[in-house]
Amino acid sequence: MRPAKSARHNMLAKVHIAKKDLALSDADYRHVLFVQFGADSASKLSDGELSQLLDHFRSKGWGKKPSADPKRKRDFKPLVPEDRAGLINKIEAQLSELGRLAGRHRPWAYAQAILRRQTKNPHAYLNWAAPEQLIRVIQSLSYALKRENDSSGR
Repeated sequence: MRPAKSARHNMLAKVHIAKKDLALSDADYRHVLFVQFGADSASKLSDGELSQLLDHFRSKGWGKKPSADPKRKRDFKPLVPEDRAGLINKIEAQLSELGRLAGRHRPWAYAQAILRRQTKNPHAYLNWAAPEQLIRVIQSLSYALKRENDSSGR
């Protein structure tokens, strides 16, 4: 019979699951730890701080189940750090142009699906993506625009 895991051990496990699900790079993860708690490792946090960290990850979308009602889906522009704002603006412009050419709205979920397919992570989010990952999404959308332009010009 295995001993029961402690609450602290469970919280540490959840922190690392959230890190993976949110597709946080090690640098981004450690930045969150340092900015919020002045620590470089989750193991150095108190139980209360671990709980706060999990709440922070939940506020970033971790652990939320998708709505069963498709009418309730919202299409908001992702909030990103300033260094990635230009890339997100480019993605927004490409989605708009792609929607115009295709004759139907292309939501943020379309770009997010591209990111998830590229990273092979079903929990990847545009607001947590690295600049290199956003550039790859832009390249994919550029290809889709080219394809749409070619098909509409025939």
